[in-house]
Amino acid sequence: MAHEIKKAKIKCEFTNGFSLSPDTSTEKALWTILDAVKKGKTAEVKLVAEYMDGTEADFEFTDQEDYDYEDDDEDDDEDDD
Repeated sequence: MAHEIKKAKIKCEFTNGFSLSPDTSTEKALWTILDAVKKGKTAEVKLVAEYMDGTEADFEFTDQEDYDYEDDDEDDDEDDD
């Protein structure tokens, strides 16, 4: 069962740098970074989620090549129905 998240912190370390203009909108910057994560361009991704009840959960992905994002996207769509 999913719990409601109050706050999340994401830290990404990329295997190679990429260009992102300082004038880019916040939304565009977020989508660019998320796309790089999805394409496996990260060496490591850490996520800390703080739930409404104050508990926290840590998630860490270090081997991006083994993670199938498309299967995960399908699961998320099912939860929304």
